[in-house]
Amino acid sequence: MIKNFSKKIIVLVIIIILVGCYAAKNIIIDYYYLSSSEACADSISNEADFKFDAATGTITKYIGNQSEVVIPSTINGETVTSIGKNAFVDCGILIKITIPECITSIGTNAFGNCGNLNDIIPKHNNKYYTSLEGVLFNKLKTEIIKYPEGKKDTSYIIPSSVASIGDGAFILSRNLTSITIPNSITNIGERTFNGCIGLTSINIPDSVINIGDNAFGHCNKLISIKIPKGVTNISGSEFSDCISLESITIPSSVVSIGNSAFYGCRNLQSITIPSSVTSVGSAAFYSCSSLESITIPNGAISIEKYAFNDCSSLTSVTIPSSVTSIGNNAFLGCGNAIFYVESKKTKELLLKPDANSDIYVESNKIVMK
Repeated sequence: MIKNFSKKIIVLVIIIILVGCYAAKNIIIDYYYLSSSEACADSISNEADFKFDAATGTITKYIGNQSEVVIPSTINGETVTSIGKNAFVDCGILIKITIPECITSIGTNAFGNCGNLNDIIPKHNNKYYTSLEGVLFNKLKTEIIKYPEGKKDTSYIIPSSVASIGDGAFILSRNLTSITIPNSITNIGERTFNGCIGLTSINIPDSVINIGDNAFGHCNKLISIKIPKGVTNISGSEFSDCISLESITIPSSVVSIGNSAFYGCRNLQSITIPSSVTSVGSAAFYSCSSLESITIPNGAISIEKYAFNDCSSLTSVTIPSSVTSIGNNAFLGCGNAIFYVESKKTKELLLKPDANSDIYVESNKIVMK
């Protein structure tokens, strides 16, 4: 009886020791990681390295030369609450930046053109921002704010918690060749993928209802794109200078094509404009030099100035009688095109003089249907 009791006591002691060791191990590990993330407290960057607006608590410019920057919580005794627009722009030496817990807002393009930046790390107790593998998100991970431009990965999968891709989030991410956008995304901000010169393909899910200005500008290797059927407007410069773009699918939900939307897409050979479109913006297809034919849909009202300027390969342009306005030089440099129109009024619009040329189109190039 006593022997059995002793054995039970010994077993219990062993269990207690093992549990204690395990708990101690976890405490040590937790302490290690916490210490690692908070180690920056011992290496906070010099306050003199920042231009600071004390009235607003905003860092307006970083003027230091550190490769790893730890933003101080206070400068000259005033709490730092904001990182201003373009605050770290063009900091080519920057590799890592740590954001203190007191930061509540980060301005547009705050870390733009930082070609070696690999990690943006908010402190763990910051209530507004967090990061995942060095990528900056809002605290709830519903918005991706900045993918560091210096990352070497060629592909990236946006987490499914994200609903919005912030303005300039992937701008100048030159190493990325593919990006996966989940069905949770409804908004793609301005200049989001601008300058992603390695991006060859991207699938935009139909959950997306808004794509901001210049979102895909200068994506030099992008060959094709399908605009989601919830989008109603193709924004200004949305695909400007996508020099490899050959095909684009525009859904019937789109009602307007913005200014310079496809400016300089020199490999674009054909495009179908759906009947839902009522306006073609200024310089929308400027210098699309491979475009061979265009049909403006019935119901379209306006073709703005320079819309098809310098589309030198155009041989056929069809314009319906619904069009009541054609802007200056809309078809300047389209010397090989034959224009098919339905009314004398449309012919008059094409022939009217403007400030820069005697006529838009030569009379013998206009055919009444």
